[in-house]
Amino acid sequence: MPASKGLAPSALEQRLSASLAGVGCSAEPAAWELLSAYCLELVTWNQRINLTAARSAEDVSRQVEECLPLLPHLPARTGARVVDVGAGGGLPGLVLASFRPELAWCLVEPIRKKHAFLRAATRAMGLKLETRAVRDEALGEGEFDAALTRATWPMDEWLQRGRRLVGTPGRVLGLEGKDQRELPAAAERFAYQLGSRERVAVVLDVE
Repeated sequence: MPASKGLAPSALEQRLSASLAGVGCSAEPAAWELLSAYCLELVTWNQRINLTAARSAEDVSRQVEECLPLLPHLPARTGARVVDVGAGGGLPGLVLASFRPELAWCLVEPIRKKHAFLRAATRAMGLKLETRAVRDEALGEGEFDAALTRATWPMDEWLQRGRRLVGTPGRVLGLEGKDQRELPAAAERFAYQLGSRERVAVVLDVE
């Protein structure tokens, strides 16, 4: 199946709706439209610059699926400020923004080529969100309600970095791989079964 057909809204819904339900969430048709626009832009740009290892519709949908465990832990309040640090190929920020566009998203990526992709994908999706071509050190202390990343740092280091970025109360989120490190006592792990694979979301609430 051509990538464009494999990443159509209906195809993405068919591939991912079970996993979405598995993390306790659901989606309106508009979310699948946004996600499709993002995925198609990712495939197009990935042919020119190395954004992710995904080369097929199946690869892309798998990487999207791996972001879903963060979705139920996003702030509930409309307009809450959420930053994705090291947003790179839009994973997880643009994936999550497809399902929660009412949040005030800020995507941070210091590498110029990847930042250019984030801007292009944002336009293609029709979303109004902020992108910054800076490192996390340039972000304001306590500037956001929630901070997240996919795999930019080891989890223990990310929780320290992310904690600086959120106010009180605030929340720091991350996706944990096979390399599990000792976490702060206040951090919690939430395991989700996505098909045959388990993914773990780490949540640190800052009070």
